[in-house]
Amino acid sequence: MRVGPKVQVKQLASKRGLKLADGRERHGPLPGVTSDAVENKNRKLAERISDVVESVKASDEHGPHFILAWRMYPNKDHPRWQTEDPHACGCSCGNVAPLPGRKKKKKTSRKSTSKTTAKKKSKSTAKKSKSRKKGR
Repeated sequence: MRVGPKVQVKQLASKRGLKLADGRERHGPLPGVTSDAVENKNRKLAERISDVVESVKASDEHGPHFILAWRMYPNKDHPRWQTEDPHACGCSCGNVAPLPGRKKKKKTSRKSTSKTTAKKKSKSTAKKSKSRKKGR
């Protein structure tokens, strides 16, 4: 079984952010994917991407304001893909987010956790800085 196309990061990067005369950006079309994406890791990836989209982009009673469509390609520059041997790894895929028909996860308050962590890090950094100065 073959997946593809094999692409390079620079190929895909060249399709994004083309400046238009009026200041907007145009993102070029992505190549279609031939996929064997039945692997559970890909389903987990789709769930995680969907979680991020739902947490960052707005939605209301009519549904999400935006839909993210994504594709995953074999990296043409990686040694793994230098052979033409067929494989069946479930590694290439594409999907949309938020995933249709799934229950929306409840938002949790993570801000307080991140502030606490940031305070701990800043205190730890300050202690290390003081100990370095004493050692000189």
